[in-house]
Amino acid sequence: MEDFKPLIEQEPTPGIVVAIPVSEVLQNPTLAAELWPQESIADPLFLTQINEHKEHSVHVAEVMKNLPYPTMQLETATKLQFVSDQQTENLYVSLSSLLADPDYSRLVLYLPFEFLPGRTWTPEDPSLARAVETFRQSYLVAWQNQLLVHDARANFVDGDIMEIDQRTTDLPRVVKAAHLVPKLIEYGMLETNDVIDLLASTQDPLLQANLTDSFLVLDDMHLIADDDLRRMKESESASVYTTAQIIESERENSDSLEVSATLESLLLGLEAAISKQELDIPSNVTWRRMDWLRQKQADEALTVLSEQVMTIILDDITSKGALVNELFPRGSLANQVFVEGVQKAIEQVARSGQDDPQALFVYFKDALFDLWNGDDLRTKERLVRSFRHLHKLGIVDEEQLKEVGIPVPNLAGPLSENLALIADEVEQLKKVALSMESDPELAPLVYPVVTIGGSRLKGYGEQNSDVDICVFVKPNVPQSMKEHLRELLRVKFNGEEAMEFWLEENDGHLSVHDFPEYDPHAADSYWTHVLFGAAWVGNSVAVNDLRKKLLPTYFRETDEMIYGRTTRNLYLERMEQDLLQYRLLHKGYDRHYPRLAEMNMKHADLIDGNTAFWDPGFRQIATRLFVSQVFLPKIG
Repeated sequence: MEDFKPLIEQEPTPGIVVAIPVSEVLQNPTLAAELWPQESIADPLFLTQINEHKEHSVHVAEVMKNLPYPTMQLETATKLQFVSDQQTENLYVSLSSLLADPDYSRLVLYLPFEFLPGRTWTPEDPSLARAVETFRQSYLVAWQNQLLVHDARANFVDGDIMEIDQRTTDLPRVVKAAHLVPKLIEYGMLETNDVIDLLASTQDPLLQANLTDSFLVLDDMHLIADDDLRRMKESESASVYTTAQIIESERENSDSLEVSATLESLLLGLEAAISKQELDIPSNVTWRRMDWLRQKQADEALTVLSEQVMTIILDDITSKGALVNELFPRGSLANQVFVEGVQKAIEQVARSGQDDPQALFVYFKDALFDLWNGDDLRTKERLVRSFRHLHKLGIVDEEQLKEVGIPVPNLAGPLSENLALIADEVEQLKKVALSMESDPELAPLVYPVVTIGGSRLKGYGEQNSDVDICVFVKPNVPQSMKEHLRELLRVKFNGEEAMEFWLEENDGHLSVHDFPEYDPHAADSYWTHVLFGAAWVGNSVAVNDLRKKLLPTYFRETDEMIYGRTTRNLYLERMEQDLLQYRLLHKGYDRHYPRLAEMNMKHADLIDGNTAFWDPGFRQIATRLFVSQVFLPKIG
């Protein structure tokens, strides 16, 4: 990390720079001291925290780099010396420190379960043994604290959160820590009796409901013994007794009807999905949500139908050729179903280890490349995803991806590495920033600086994904100028909408003004995901001046509350959501990585078991991003 430069490019546009995301500056004590010298001098803990943060990131990355595969238990990797005792100790010490800090204890939601030390593991090295025991205690305390938190459930599923001005009720909520219970019992961090006691003692209806969800999954996993169930039925707690009754009822109705997939049933389902594509979309929503809902509806149909294709491929070898002949004439949705079905079949073979996934790919290779050479963009998007999955499985190499123009971004590394993926947009913004500086109408209103972020900078987005841009409105610009300013910006950005940070100045410091009424074009003060996670393009003096005067506001502890939350808590959670949920969990991970594990249990849906949240690969990347990027030093 020592080679990071706060201003990484100064040519060919004179005076205009591209500055790396501030989250990366905060991983380098030298750069942080150069950018915020006053904070470094005034608070000696400022740089100490940055040094510790960097150390935590190094320890996590070091272990993950040495693990042969994400599904290997850290205990096993340490015993086999893929990871040294010292590296494991460093990891546990760093994770314990983070989990013990209320600012970062939400890391407990994302940590790989493979990192959890088994109940019987007592390392011979006494120093490592102490680190393991400290980690166990820190983990459980952090987990217990998260049992008090009600999150928006959609954040952990698909991001289906309606715009603020469209809502008539609160969002569905979840105590996500309660859904971790089956894994915590499986890995020996909890006993079933611990969770029975918890269910009996809590008065929180949502926690009760989510614990009941987990008990049903536990029963699917055969982790509820008859003695456990007997104790639950004898409990004086109504919630425990009711949960026992539900478990017994579900056991009695455990028989499920197997539905076989045939080519005929697949084609009937496909025709129904095609005819339904334009139906069931509400008309009273924004065009962005309309587009999202339409794509979500298509994706849901794709998931069901592609699983039928997978079953046909794996069950009936004689149907492989018929699939191609029957699906290809039926248009875009059929082609996408075929591509995803083949991908899932190859992944299933790879997971089982019983057959050769390479042979299955070779069988369908010509058909896949025929579709690649076609002109349907939706099908190409599916193929990009499939080829990336096959790359992760070792079936398609990086050179083959490059030959067909598919980039391989770094999802877990520094965001600045992905600037090359948006090079054209960056070049355009450099010209825009230079033009803003000399524009007689805009120059008095906005700084010649633009932030650029979004899914492509983070590595998750496709090549046709939009980038997110923001500008900074100078202090003292009257609100009466809003519409005129926005018209000027639309012209400057060729019709694209730019979000606006409206700034205020006080004693030489800058802060973001929050409007009392919802404004879809105005960024809020808690948009730390932009201020710290986006790259900055613009005049070098203005970029540094803004960073020096505006960002220290986010380091200072205050008693101020936003939406009933401390500002610091909200700042950090916004960074977490943007990095780990809104993009990586909802779309990014599945676009690039095959699932390494699946929850094929009757009640898995109760804990949203079909999401990437449970996948070992996702949890490794999410942990690396959380530890490295979700960070704000704290000064008094």
